[in-house]
Amino acid sequence: SCGNGGSGDSGGNASCSIGNGSYEKSKAGRRAGNGARAEGCSLSGDGVGDDVNDGREGVGTRGLVAGTTGARSKSSSTADDFRMSEMPWAARGNPLLRLLRARWLEAVCLIATSSIGMGNAQKKKAEQVLLRWQHIGRDLGASYMAFAVPSTASLKALASFIGEGGVVELGAHNGYWASLLASYGCQVKALDIAPPPGPRASLKVEFGTADSLRALPHQTLLLCMPSPGEPDLADAALDAFCGPRVAYVGEWATGMTATRSFHESLLRDFELDRRITLPNFPPMCTSLYLFHRRADIGDTGDEARSISSSVQQTKNCPLRCVFCGGSERLRRCPRVRQMVVCSQACHAAAAHNHSSLLALSLCGWTPRVPGEPGSSYTSLEPCTWLEQHSATAAQWGALATAT
Repeated sequence: SCGNGGSGDSGGNASCSIGNGSYEKSKAGRRAGNGARAEGCSLSGDGVGDDVNDGREGVGTRGLVAGTTGARSKSSSTADDFRMSEMPWAARGNPLLRLLRARWLEAVCLIATSSIGMGNAQKKKAEQVLLRWQHIGRDLGASYMAFAVPSTASLKALASFIGEGGVVELGAHNGYWASLLASYGCQVKALDIAPPPGPRASLKVEFGTADSLRALPHQTLLLCMPSPGEPDLADAALDAFCGPRVAYVGEWATGMTATRSFHESLLRDFELDRRITLPNFPPMCTSLYLFHRRADIGDTGDEARSISSSVQQTKNCPLRCVFCGGSERLRRCPRVRQMVVCSQACHAAAAHNHSSLLALSLCGWTPRVPGEPGSSYTSLEPCTWLEQHSATAAQWGALATAT
């Protein structure tokens, strides 16, 4: 069972139990994951509430980090963001990454003490609790900070990509990404059609639409998790922006972010410089995509028709098989959606990486379920573009649940 006292509660208790383990939120009035204790493991003082910007780390968390060395994949950039020795969530005051990390560590603590001797029915319920536990943290972070979690590596790469030309973010929400980029020395302007009423970020978010981009001198456009199926944001921004660089944060061609035509425009008019996988609350698979404008814009013919027919199988497409790098006949695991393969051979060869990512997603616990390691390539989901008006109710519901 899993309960939540709500964000910002000042006295209520929330509880989550898996087998014989328990979690009880402290009565300190913090918004998430503070003061947790389970079977002798302590997570104390890791400020994820009102004091998220003070950069402090709790002694209890350090001890648990040192003792939690499993569930990592050396070949996975997602897992690299969780390397135990780097403490990436503490750099430059990134509270959303610290929130993700705190939820993960708390669940690791519970699983370590609660999963022994579970029956199959208990394991199925436990998996649901694990995901719900992390989803609560995801929704809280999205409400107060951002929908996508930046890592230290992604922020450094993005700041370097922006350089001295400045960056404008459209659809900046609360200004979380823009504020972090400003702390890296970037010249930043944050725009949104509904700016937050109060100073919820160190950088002011101003009113602005895609048309506002035409008069701005910034050389990089940042679009972070643009709304699915709404061309007035992502598509209109690409049409209005005249600069040479675009940074896009989202899921590539799943239907979760932006529109199909937006992805087609990126492939047609821009070249991909780099893709950086971001830390994700499971089972999301967001990445940072860095594009520069092509010099040969206006090409037509076979390439344009190919881009129009599939935003997933062109030479410029960032969606690739994790083992061989192929871009055709791609399928993904429904539980670990960044796990993408193109054949049975690649599926079998990537089984270790698959298991590691699954363990990371489920906080060190790896139950055998359909579509996970040991299954066939054909049991995975095809990587197809989904749009609400054309997808089945079951397909759209599964995407909504995942994201």
